[in-house]
This record gives sequence, C-alpha cells and structure tokens, in this order.
Amino acid sequence: MNLKPFFDPNSIAVIGATDEEGSVGLELCRNLKESDKTLFFVNPNRDEVLGKDTYESVKDIEQQVDLVVVAVPAEVVLDVVKQIPESTKAAIVISAGFAESGDAGERRQEKLKEILSDKDILLLGPNCLGVISPSNNLNVSFAPATPEKGSVAFLSQSGALIDSVIDKSLVEGYGFSTLVSLGNQADVNIQDLLNYFKNDDATEAIALYLEGIPQAAGKKFIEKAQEVTQEKPVVVLKAGVTEKGKEAAGSHTGSLAGNSQVYKAAFRKAGIFQ
Repeated sequence: MNLKPFFDPNSIAVIGATDEEGSVGLELCRNLKESDKTLFFVNPNRDEVLGKDTYESVKDIEQQVDLVVVAVPAEVVLDVVKQIPESTKAAIVISAGFAESGDAGERRQEKLKEILSDKDILLLGPNCLGVISPSNNLNVSFAPATPEKGSVAFLSQSGALIDSVIDKSLVEGYGFSTLVSLGNQADVNIQDLLNYFKNDDATEAIALYLEGIPQAAGKKFIEKAQEVTQEKPVVVLKAGVTEKGKEAAGSHTGSLAGNSQVYKAAFRKAGIFQ
C-alpha cells in the first residue's frame, strides 16, 4: 500500500472548495494555497475560489490528480466520488455522517469504500480533519494553523485534539513530521500508517491518540506495533477510560473504547510506551 500520495502528492483537487467564511472548504483551500502543489478547486456553484477558477466536476480536470479531498455534505459524497478519475491515487473524505452516525451512515460508508476500491483509490477517513505534513510543506486539513517541522508523526482518532496539540506546539516550539486524523478508518487504518511511518526518513518517533481499536483488528495492530517498535519508539495516549469517555469515543469515530486493562496489556506486549 503506497501512502505517499496522502503526504506528498504532486497535484490535489478539492471537491467542495468555497469562499464561504467559516466553512471547511474555505479553510482547506486557504491551507493548500500555502503549498507548492498543483491545485484544482471543484464547485459547480462558484466561478472562482480565492482567485482560482473552479471546475464544475472533478472529471472535467484534464491533468493528472494524485489526491482528491472531499468536503461536501454526506448525502452527496457518494455522487461526487463516483466522478473521481481512476487515475487518482488517493482520496481524503473530510465529511462526517458515516459509520459514527448510525446504521444509515454505516451503509453509506460501506458504499463509499466500495466505490473507491473498485477504482483502486486509497481512502483516508471519512469523518476526519485531514493530513498535515510539515516535512513536505503541506496542510491538507481545515486546521486553523500549521505546526513547525519536526521528527514526530502524530496519528490521532480526534481531529479536535490535533488542533489543540498544534496550538500547544506553536507556543512551546516543537514540531512534527506529519499529523494524521484517522477518522473512521474505512480503508487506510492505523496499522497501514504505522508501517508507513516506520519507513519514513523524516520521522524518528510516532505518537498515537487512540479512542479504540475494533476487536477484529486487535491482533493485527499488536503484530504491526511490535514490528514498528523495533525500529522507532511509539507512544500512546488511550482515551475512553471512563464511562463518559467511552460514550464520546463511540460517537466520535464509531470505535469501541473497550477495557482499559486489556489495552494496557496489549500496548505492553507491543512495546508501546503509555
């Protein structure tokens, strides 16, 4: 699984680009304008966004698009991803309203995964903040700030926590190689990302914020973490220890918090610092 298009693409299309103040699409476009990537903004209801001409559909873009970012209401996500060219390598779906929101959202998420899988396009999300890669001068998120370059990769099941960590880092002067909002992990999951950052030259250590890991993925997570911790240190902050925390985790990313003692034992076995 080649995850590089998420962190260092040559070209990016934003579906849902807009100049509407307070919108996710506007913050995405503002952040991306600071990069040196080739950008395409898609919005059938706007002629231009931030001085760039827009496209009515992503399928109207004649050049290669490595990464597509989707920031439209959940009910139209499936329609727009059907239009993504098969030559695209990766997609980040920012939109919420999927497995974290109930049975209907879970069915929508399965269909989203199916559409992109049939096109052989990797999916990060849905229901995520996005990706920030200071080591590549890239912010593919709606976070209000970009941290400094550093050597720690931060993988989080909470986009809000990423925002808070960025604010703290700017005050205290530490940086990151990359920050990844995991979202619902419909396709690309934490094991895939651990494997990527194990081999990433810009990353010397990995920090995790976890609300829960699906029971079916527990063994794979431990095995991959054992492999990664032989190469680089991994530190975890596990949320959902209290009952209220468990409820928040479930509503946040559709994950199950589980028994904290079980997680502690698993982290210990995997060589993860906690």
